[in-house]
Amino acid sequence: MTGEVFGLVGPGADDLCLGDLAQVGIGNPGGQRGREGLSGAGGTGGVGSRLLGKPLGVERLLLRDSLFAFSLLLVLLVAGQSCWFLESALNERNSVLRPVRRMPLLSGHEPLATRCHTTDDIAPGRRSSSNPPPQRAWTDAGDDQHGDGRGVSGRLQAGPLQAIPPVETMPKLSTQRFSTPRIRIRSVAKTTRPTSVPAELPPVILSAFSDEAANSKSVIEQFAVLAALGLQYYSPRFLNVTGEVKNIMKLDKAELKTVRKLQDDYGLKVTSIGSPIGKVKLLDVDDGSHNRFVPFDKYLKDEVTTAIDRAHALDAKMIRGFSFYHPRGTDPKPHVAKAVDQLGAIARRCAKDGIVYALEVEANLIGQNGQLMAELARKIDEPNLICIFDGGNISSQNLDCLRCLAEYQVMRKHLGYFHIKDYRIDPSLEWTGVVDEERLKNFVPADIGDSGHELIFRDLREHLPQIDRRMKKLGLPGMFLELEPHLKGGGQFGGFSGPDGLGVACRSLCRLLDYAGIPYQLRGFEHIREARGF
Repeated sequence: MTGEVFGLVGPGADDLCLGDLAQVGIGNPGGQRGREGLSGAGGTGGVGSRLLGKPLGVERLLLRDSLFAFSLLLVLLVAGQSCWFLESALNERNSVLRPVRRMPLLSGHEPLATRCHTTDDIAPGRRSSSNPPPQRAWTDAGDDQHGDGRGVSGRLQAGPLQAIPPVETMPKLSTQRFSTPRIRIRSVAKTTRPTSVPAELPPVILSAFSDEAANSKSVIEQFAVLAALGLQYYSPRFLNVTGEVKNIMKLDKAELKTVRKLQDDYGLKVTSIGSPIGKVKLLDVDDGSHNRFVPFDKYLKDEVTTAIDRAHALDAKMIRGFSFYHPRGTDPKPHVAKAVDQLGAIARRCAKDGIVYALEVEANLIGQNGQLMAELARKIDEPNLICIFDGGNISSQNLDCLRCLAEYQVMRKHLGYFHIKDYRIDPSLEWTGVVDEERLKNFVPADIGDSGHELIFRDLREHLPQIDRRMKKLGLPGMFLELEPHLKGGGQFGGFSGPDGLGVACRSLCRLLDYAGIPYQLRGFEHIREARGF
């Protein structure tokens, strides 16, 4: 046995044998106690003077180790307390909205310093490289990125948003040059974001405008991309069936039959007929636009009936339409009554064939914002008329995320359908009150734009069951969220993203839905097995 057994160190420690231990009273109960302990004369330790020549003795080592252990414990306690305070401080800071890193716009313009996505705590395990959090936005209090007073102060807490100021009380934007208004959020309820989805929350149905996906507009290419993305629903708009790209309204019976067969082959169903119904002038007035005017009786008999025929041919239950162009440069409000008469007639004509008329919000039309859309729906008062919210069609009118949220909330009672499109406001473009649709080049995925989809989806989550019931009552499978991203360009009658762009837009939407806790479904292996008859 050596001195290492007792922790002895230093020269000669290994020479300590059992006999030495006996002489100093260690291992010998009857051994004589040494006259000198480790601490000097008069010690009573049981380790004799023979060990005094060693650099360290047993009791001294024990004392040293005890002091070291005590010091280490003290350091750990202090470090733990410091980490707790640091975590609390970080959590407090994370509740404040702050700017994201600058990202170039698709058109090359500098982005706004302020964005409107919020920060909040994510449940453990929800964030990963494949499921990153949405981009953050807003500047901290007093932060001014541009040095021109455009920094915005704000504080939002996660959870359902109910207390956004009414649209009419919000600051008016300049008609000469867009600048972000100073807004401080004071009245949003301080709640926490739910970390689990209630079992009774119905899933939303993901869909896409199929012509956004295909470079050639070929029907086979369109359907192949949608199937690969896992989508089961689509809306037809422009299709190349026999070598020529046509609008859905121009297809003949043979072409419609081909489309129907192909959609069955690819396991697809139609969300709505992507018709241009309602994109004509309300009045026969020369306003400098290229929009056409058609007498309404003729329009109802010919074009509305054609859209209904397309719906029957493709087994669709819904037609997408618009709210007519008022004379350019005029206030749309005086034209609401006439629009109500014509839209009501269209809705009643659709109802005769069991079709839902879905009215989309869009710039330059009478229904160009949430307030006007809600007024139209309320006055038309037809059960088969629902509204479509499109965030990109709102933000492209130089309206920031809070205005977009407010417009959505105003028309929420009449909603049944979303088009997922987003836009980054270009501060270099002069705002004249009219959107030049050929200049819209800043379309972006839904998690990095100015439409505030993160805020909207958190609110939607609370109202999804009611909207789902409304849609099912109309004979539809649920609430649709339809991709129409325009990532490679868009205009008055359509847009294009390509197969890669539509994939980017789809993943962006899924990240937002995951973040908001809204369930959805993409095709899985069980769908493959079902298609094979297993």
